[in-house]
Amino acid sequence: MEDKEGWVYILTNEAMPGLVKIGYTMQDPSIRAGELSNHTGVPIPYDVNYKALVVDPYQVEQKVHRTLDSKRLNEKREFFKCEPFEVIRFIREMATVKYEVSKQEEERKLAKQKQEEERKQKKIFENRRREEKHQKELARKQFELRQKERKKEELRIPDLIKEFEREKNIEKKNSLRNELKVISKRRSDEYRDFIKMTIPGINDEFSSKIELSLLMEDEKKKKKKIFLSLGSLLIILFSFLFYVAIEFMKPPPPPIEIEESF
Repeated sequence: MEDKEGWVYILTNEAMPGLVKIGYTMQDPSIRAGELSNHTGVPIPYDVNYKALVVDPYQVEQKVHRTLDSKRLNEKREFFKCEPFEVIRFIREMATVKYEVSKQEEERKLAKQKQEEERKQKKIFENRRREEKHQKELARKQFELRQKERKKEELRIPDLIKEFEREKNIEKKNSLRNELKVISKRRSDEYRDFIKMTIPGINDEFSSKIELSLLMEDEKKKKKKIFLSLGSLLIILFSFLFYVAIEFMKPPPPPIEIEESF
């Protein structure tokens, strides 16, 4: 068996916490672990915690057994009361390891890979959230600017309507009509763009519903202002009529008697 390559392995079992089995095999250690796990006295399968490809694995195994003899539970068994990292250190010191696989190292690699993936995902999420926030702020500023421009246009609407009604020339009348349509459409488009930029992924149907509700809300505000103005006028009118009625219902003053002097 000299100068032949084989495996020195460490097996662990959840049913035997704190114990490790140190052995050697010329096959893959996972096959040996399966063979040992098939015994009726083993409640849970063995797990290959570590395996190392070395020259003359039997001699390496024996050296490790002798080194850890004080921690051996039974002279006829290969079980030791120690941690896997202790055995790994001795194997590396006593043999030239050509290839090795450690469960702890694999778990560390997986944990590191998972952390890296989580970090990348977090960075992507933060960048996306920052971009969405920037887009919303940009949309809000653009919307406010357009609102100011729209208010200026709305101030022109009454004059345009009056001009449209007075105008007799067909071409000018059509031009005024188109201008009014453009103002109305621009107002609707602004709401639609604002909704789509502030609510990413929204579909056109739902966007149209929100747009309609915004337009209706705008119209309600206008109507409310008109009703408030009319209400104020009606209050003034009723107050005046009430005053007139009070004055009318007052009894006439008594006649002034003039004394005749003889």
